[in-house]
Amino acid sequence: MPIETPQIEKKQDSQRKLFSLSIEEIKQQVDGYSVISTFVRFNSKGMSNCPFHNDKTASFIYYPNSGKYHCFGCGVHGDIFDFVERKLDLTAGEALEWVWEYNDFDFSLHDVKPIPFERVSYKGPVHIDVIKGWHKDLKNRSWLYQRRLFDDTIDDNMIGWSTRQQAHVFPYWTGKPGHSEVEIVQYRINRTGIYIGMEGHYRKALLNRHLLDTNSWAIIFVGTMDALLAAQDGLPALGLNGIHMFKPEWVELFKDKDRVVVVPDKDNEQEYNAAVKISKLIGSHAYVKQLPESIEGKDYSDMRMNGWSPLVAQLYFKAEGLF
Repeated sequence: MPIETPQIEKKQDSQRKLFSLSIEEIKQQVDGYSVISTFVRFNSKGMSNCPFHNDKTASFIYYPNSGKYHCFGCGVHGDIFDFVERKLDLTAGEALEWVWEYNDFDFSLHDVKPIPFERVSYKGPVHIDVIKGWHKDLKNRSWLYQRRLFDDTIDDNMIGWSTRQQAHVFPYWTGKPGHSEVEIVQYRINRTGIYIGMEGHYRKALLNRHLLDTNSWAIIFVGTMDALLAAQDGLPALGLNGIHMFKPEWVELFKDKDRVVVVPDKDNEQEYNAAVKISKLIGSHAYVKQLPESIEGKDYSDMRMNGWSPLVAQLYFKAEGLF
């Protein structure tokens, strides 16, 4: 029998607690203002533009004492569960669980380990309004700047910040960022330096898939930050959210490319062997290319932080004589 991880155990405890409470008891325990502030920005008078119509006069208000919202423009009103149900197009039960999980501060990712993608059933794409809310909450970009990401990359990909998890949020878009669905998100837990899939969204996904539409070749990295940074540097870089997270059906995405380069981390035999399998799966136009040993760092992101310039990186992957 599989051993439950701390994350799953806490999740189960949270659900048991939820199912034992009445609606009114849940309302008393959740922070409705925090929930609604994920989607709207209130001014100093406590008003906001209504998220349910084209409002330009800040007609929307939330009353914390009663837990009700109201728009003086379109007349929409209700409680926080109705708000989430309406905004995210959920059922009443789904909205109830969404609000509870959002406010369940006892459920922490501080000390958990990543869990296998098979262990948690997939809940479907993340609503773009949630992604926008996280991106709006990204007040401090210093760590992202330290990782050499520019504002354009941060904003175009809508990288965000989860106040509840105290972690950066990285969306995996199915197409062009901002114009497609978010298949999964990853939390970057900076205290432990790991990425962990959002509960119910930990499964195989491909970052920067839209770059295949405009390039005749592609590079596949194992890692979110590697792919983001390499794409910013002008390379057609895609990212896997794990070395064993390549779907066989993705082979079709690469069949018309001139070449496909699979790049494992340095000094990682398991990752190198998996990269070889991926390249063989894609076909004869794909191969594994090791990162240069002359630059310190285990992966593309580390090497860029240690002085590997974008121009040299481009030459290393583009120059025919180096293949």
